[in-house]
Amino acid sequence: NLKGFASVATPDQIEVLRAGLRQYREFMEIYASVPLKTDARGNIQRTIAEGRIRETGKNIVTVAEEISKTERKNLQFMLNRSQGILVFSITALVLLAIAMGQILSKIVVRPLKALEENMREIAEGRFSTVSINSGDREIVSLTSAFNRMLKELEVRQRHLVQSEKLASLGTLLSGVAHELNNPLSNISSSCQILME
Repeated sequence: NLKGFASVATPDQIEVLRAGLRQYREFMEIYASVPLKTDARGNIQRTIAEGRIRETGKNIVTVAEEISKTERKNLQFMLNRSQGILVFSITALVLLAIAMGQILSKIVVRPLKALEENMREIAEGRFSTVSINSGDREIVSLTSAFNRMLKELEVRQRHLVQSEKLASLGTLLSGVAHELNNPLSNISSSCQILME
């Protein structure tokens, strides 16, 4: 896997590994070619092949460990970098959420609080038009609905005051009529008696 090794090992390390593997294979073939039951010369060849196999294997393992350390360093670097990016992303998202909260507070909550304050004044009997500076369509629509309701309340209050005035006037007139009716009735009765 040359592409995989090239990403974690230098070309010299790859060449040393490749040459070591070739030698290891040659020494294994030599070792396998010497029969088990052989003379002293064969045993010496076998022992020499074993020593070379061990030495070549040790060299291969050393190079592989160096490559493995390099790979671990690269992985650790990538993990640290990913962790930094993750921390930065989380921080950026938190800051963005705070900024969005502030913007939403400015756009929605403040106009609603102003509307609530205006409603409190209306509940106390001060009918003044509600004016809230907001770019939000719903808030503007709600404000205009409250202003229409206030105008209707003012008109109805005027009608109610007018009706109460008329009722008071009617009561006054009935009282005056009653007060005038009593003496006039006495006068009328006296006139009839006199005429008789």
